[in-house]
Amino acid sequence: DVYKRQTLQHELRGHSDTVWGVAVDPTTGTILSASRDLTVRVWDRETGQLLKALHGHREVVKTVVVSPNGKWAFSGDRANVILVWDLKRLTCVGRFTGHSNWITRLSFSPDGGTLLSASLDGSLKLWNLDTAPAMGRYQQHDEPVHDLAFAPATGVVASVSRDQFLKLWDRAGRFLHEVPAHADWIHAVVFLSLIHI
Repeated sequence: DVYKRQTLQHELRGHSDTVWGVAVDPTTGTILSASRDLTVRVWDRETGQLLKALHGHREVVKTVVVSPNGKWAFSGDRANVILVWDLKRLTCVGRFTGHSNWITRLSFSPDGGTLLSASLDGSLKLWNLDTAPAMGRYQQHDEPVHDLAFAPATGVVASVSRDQFLKLWDRAGRFLHEVPAHADWIHAVVFLSLIHI
């Protein structure tokens, strides 16, 4: 069994508080981690060494994601701010604002052209990566949104919330369908590659 053959390669030590999110650069394998210590840290996958601690957030960093082309990282925090990082220079080059509560999750569309954010304010936002203003707002959840995912084949968006619903949206932000999925808060959602929506 492949899972039984796995061995621990490295323990990445450096954060001084809880780690809330992890992302991997799809082009290099570089690892990024988001933490309660207000930093995003960049790690070498092969050696496990810390490459740099990225400072700029003023509140707990809840989530981090890397663009499909490996050029940019985006991190969201409890101050309702998304910071943009240049992964070649490892510097902050921008910020997106617009949510009125914590950023809980960030995700890229399958083509890498759109960033989507989820928040405790109950909304999801589509972002124009060139100009920063939000292109659209998904507002159908009655409670904080905890997670979101893009369907790899179609770009359909799934979001889950404390309102116990799983909701589906198209790429333009139009509501498609909802499912009363659980009897309590829903914390995570993922599309399986064998299921096409």
